Amino acid sequence: MSLKSRKSIDIAGEDIHEEYSISWLRNPDKTYTKVTNIAHRDRNTGVIKPMKLLKPTTEGPFDVVSSADEADDHFEYLGPDNKPVYIYLRRSHEKNTNED
Repeated sequence: MSLKSRKSIDIAGEDIHEEYSISWLRNPDKTYTKVTNIAHRDRNTGVIKPMKLLKPTTEGPFDVVSSADEADDHFEYLGPDNKPVYIYLRRSHEKNTNED
């Protein structure tokens, strides 16, 4: 059974929205690089549309810091005991690798 009301009105045509996918890469020097991908998805069909060929955007490097107060960004993952573990990162003052 659908959760939509029988009286609701659908938008005609495509319903395109941007979706952001963020991933982190660990570099050999123990810094991290943030990689952001953008996809355009039609919410009516669920299909990703090739609107533009957008290259992934990279930011970094980021150094690991010990607290959220000194961090510029963070990410989390599930540890061995299935509890969230947070990694706090601060932008390194060395080389900046932004690519547009």
